[in-house]
Amino acid sequence: MGFDKRSGKLVVFGGLYSTGLRRDTWLWDGATSTWTQIQMKPSPPAAAGPMLFSDPHFGGAMMFGGFNIFKTIPNLHDTWRWTGTTWKKLHPATSPYGRGWGVATLDPLRKNVVVTGGNGDTIRTDNTWTWDSKNWTQLFPATQIQQVIGAGSAFDADLKMVVVFGGFAGNDINQTWSWTGANWVQLHPKKAPSPREGMGMAYDPGTHQVVLFGGELGTVKTLFGDTWVFSGR
Repeated sequence: MGFDKRSGKLVVFGGLYSTGLRRDTWLWDGATSTWTQIQMKPSPPAAAGPMLFSDPHFGGAMMFGGFNIFKTIPNLHDTWRWTGTTWKKLHPATSPYGRGWGVATLDPLRKNVVVTGGNGDTIRTDNTWTWDSKNWTQLFPATQIQQVIGAGSAFDADLKMVVVFGGFAGNDINQTWSWTGANWVQLHPKKAPSPREGMGMAYDPGTHQVVLFGGELGTVKTLFGDTWVFSGR
């Protein structure tokens, strides 16, 4: 799910259900509290865990990657732009390795989107890429966050950095990391949520806090219903 600034709506694509993968697109209108499905032919390939985000210059919703849990097609590494009525496939000169459920977060200060981690099946995803509205660039930070799947992330406007929490890395973890724009730095808050993956995370400008909700302890399939806040001030 990603925010489309031009229309003021959230865009949702794909996902996983009990026997298959979705390839439908829905818009959420917060002004009317309504969901609307957008019919289109063709649509991007069905996928679980595609990464949606806001474009750093145009503000429109973007989508990268996705994971095919049934392995009938390779993991996706395509980049798409939401036009307002359909998805337009882009053809950047370079692209990150295919993955799903990775970190893909807008950094409005540096005017790019940072991508790392995710499920690449046999492909390593402990690497860092940025999107500048035109192309992907692989970076080689001195410290690289480990390969995490289903981590939460948000840009903290007070800390002026992208904050990443948790995810699956062999086991679920509860580490907190920040992206400076050039390097990954581990933070050590006095208190932190328990290890988990698949949580929701977003920055609340009204309270100047990153809000985290829910998630799953994947090893035992335990779901969480707790809420945490993180302040970078």
